[in-house]
Amino acid sequence: MYSLARLKQTTLLLGDVLTLYLSLGVTLVIRYGYQSPEYLSLLSEHLATFSALFALWLIIFYISGLYDLGALKNNASFYKKFWGALAVSAILSIIYFYFLSTDITPKTINHKIYLVLVCLSRN
Repeated sequence: MYSLARLKQTTLLLGDVLTLYLSLGVTLVIRYGYQSPEYLSLLSEHLATFSALFALWLIIFYISGLYDLGALKNNASFYKKFWGALAVSAILSIIYFYFLSTDITPKTINHKIYLVLVCLSRN
């Protein structure tokens, strides 16, 4: 039973990781186009920058209890935790990019794509 619970939590975590990177990839394709000659260099630059941010997001999700199997019900309590974790993540993302000296300027479309994908994957 314990290993089944760990497998479910790992599946949720891997789903979130996949969703985060997929939303980044879709955002880059929308912004720059896949056929852009510099797409691969942009992708590697963004992956390096966003990986640390995504790790922070996953830690926030864990602290917020989004990987607690007993709390994973589509009720008001879950959505309160979910939206709270996203709000904290968004605020820390703004701080992260404000103090990070890079040419990357994320747009809100990445957050919107992530929200759509996570809502689809969590329901």
